[in-house]
Amino acid sequence: SGRGKCNTCHAGPLFTDFAVHNVSTSPPSASGERADEGHFLVTGEEKERLLGSADALLFPSLCWEAVGLVMLEAFAHGVPVIASRTGGIPEFIEEGRTGFLVKPGDAVALATHIDRLAGDRAPIEAMREACRASAARLTWARTIGELVEVYKVAVGRLENRAPLTGALTDNRKG
Repeated sequence: SGRGKCNTCHAGPLFTDFAVHNVSTSPPSASGERADEGHFLVTGEEKERLLGSADALLFPSLCWEAVGLVMLEAFAHGVPVIASRTGGIPEFIEEGRTGFLVKPGDAVALATHIDRLAGDRAPIEAMREACRASAARLTWARTIGELVEVYKVAVGRLENRAPLTGALTDNRKG
């Protein structure tokens, strides 16, 4: 186990905004506390500043998530994400390239990834560019363009469909 420090940001459905944790893998004091740990909620520019300085985003959701916007914000800042393998989250994380996935509720796996990153900064630095590249591909223009294409395919299928016949159309006439 590495002995180091990994600055993480944490987000999830139980938080009303955005929390920042300084996670230390050094042993706690006799009272059980670590002097270098902190937890607080932030918004706006302060959130952006802290996210930009984070080593990882922790997104350990226990419920189905379509996608967390905070995860995409982390990618834009070059911050890898350690998240639960639930809902749409796995669609956005490339294992080992832009982050890591853990089974929902698996605190040991989450801690293992944090400990590994705290003990060796090389993986964090290697992931930063992949995270930024992933975020660059996820623009509103591209998303809307892809959605329009889906609609075009759907409309095309409707236009090429054979007309309804039988009892359904007969009931409409009269």
